[in-house]
Amino acid sequence: DFLSVTEPAGDDVVFDLGSGSGKLALTVAASTFTSVRGVEFEPTYASAARRSAQWLGLGNVAFDTADVRDVELSGGSVFYLYYPFHGPVAQTVAQRLGALAREKDIAIYLSGPQHDFGEFFLGEVAAGALSLTARRGEFGEVLHLESARA
Repeated sequence: DFLSVTEPAGDDVVFDLGSGSGKLALTVAASTFTSVRGVEFEPTYASAARRSAQWLGLGNVAFDTADVRDVELSGGSVFYLYYPFHGPVAQTVAQRLGALAREKDIAIYLSGPQHDFGEFFLGEVAAGALSLTARRGEFGEVLHLESARA
């Protein structure tokens, strides 16, 4: 669903924030010519993702072991989040992506519960940084957001 909704192009940079063992990032890298960057806090998961990328011969994907709050996101144009964190971390990431959306056009695909995760991104919609372009799922847990720049 991510690929059909966001349609990343060759000049996009896709960030998978909270990439775990890299399933989504590896799929995007194998399916497109897009540059993909996975960010994962847990070193074991990031290491496994790097090994998989090497085994698959994918040169358009890299995995960073880092706290997402410390990663430079300004090079990204498409962001994927599958409920990788909550609370204050989710709030910080939503605010950082909202600030980036005020500077340039970005797309965000996120999936997770409203409470303590999605609500922070919807807060950026209310603040005028992002626009909600689609909401799906039985409980509205999949949100597709874009920059609200005029």
